[in-house]
Amino acid sequence: MTEHGQGYEDSGRPMIVVAEVWPVAADELGLWLLSGDGPRPSLPVMDDAEPFDYAEMELMQAGMWATTKILHSTSWRVDRGDLIVTYLAVVGGDGLVRSRWPDALPISVKVADAVGQPPTHAAAEPPTVRYIDVLHHALRHLRFLTDPSSIGFDAPIAGELDETWQRHLTTFEPAIARMYSREHKPCPLGPEPGRTTEDHRSLRRAASSSRGGSLVLPPRPGWRDLAGRCWHARPPAASAPPTNPAPEPSPLGSPDPWPT
Repeated sequence: MTEHGQGYEDSGRPMIVVAEVWPVAADELGLWLLSGDGPRPSLPVMDDAEPFDYAEMELMQAGMWATTKILHSTSWRVDRGDLIVTYLAVVGGDGLVRSRWPDALPISVKVADAVGQPPTHAAAEPPTVRYIDVLHHALRHLRFLTDPSSIGFDAPIAGELDETWQRHLTTFEPAIARMYSREHKPCPLGPEPGRTTEDHRSLRRAASSSRGGSLVLPPRPGWRDLAGRCWHARPPAASAPPTNPAPEPSPLGSPDPWPT
């Protein structure tokens, strides 16, 4: 029997911990992501601090900390060799959000409907996560904490959400409640010819690990076929050479295509 901590292949550097903050505000028009088309990632976390401290510093640098009402960790994931600790920040304020934060983008229910549900995965497999899923999961977590009928109800956090926030979260509830409602169906044809079932599982684990490709979609060119898809349905190979990958599009898109 292998002893604890032994038997693992040492094929890379130690993993770096990074905090990322999704600052969200609400007004009469809806919910808004204040940081624009993605989160605010921190510098690597040093061992004399915690990810929460770095998330707080990101909000300070953005001029948001003074009006932050909630800062709560909602998830974690591995992305390109880093361990990402995700925080949702509820930022308060009066009036219309874009009058104070002109780069803010709307978080619309139509976006959730347009992108659809996250890819499924087996119960003992890592998920394939898109940026939009991270944000929706954070809102789902906030709803879980602030719903009085929920087993996870958190009175101090719920007390910081005003009626406007509660109304918009209720509007989002159908979309975020069904994020993981689909049953996972393994590839019906099994592993690729010439590979064993364990090879197939290992390949899928590699696709979701820091050494196999980014967990954040859109994935790097050439790795899309590893994002939990059946081997027989692989798309054409990317045209960009692996040594000079094509630039990735913004994970949440530009302001123009966002439905409102």
